[in-house]
Amino acid sequence: MAGGSPASCGVNYWIRKIKDEEGQIKERVINLGGKNTVHMKPGERIIVCTPGGGGYGQVEEDNVDGEQQATKRPKKNDARDPTDH
Repeated sequence: MAGGSPASCGVNYWIRKIKDEEGQIKERVINLGGKNTVHMKPGERIIVCTPGGGGYGQVEEDNVDGEQQATKRPKKNDARDPTDH
């Protein structure tokens, strides 16, 4: 908890089933953003990746090869793989 790092961002995915040109059913991943409403069909799903908690205080520093380097922060738009569950 201590270390001042920011929280990770949450993300909401809609896994939608669509038919391609050949009539085969494929899954399409749609980022719903933070607040949205959708009409879903049977077999579709929503994956909610809740945000993580941030730290407090000063950012900790790591000693790497004798050099002081600030702890890496996650990128704000750090993409997660919604199909990895």
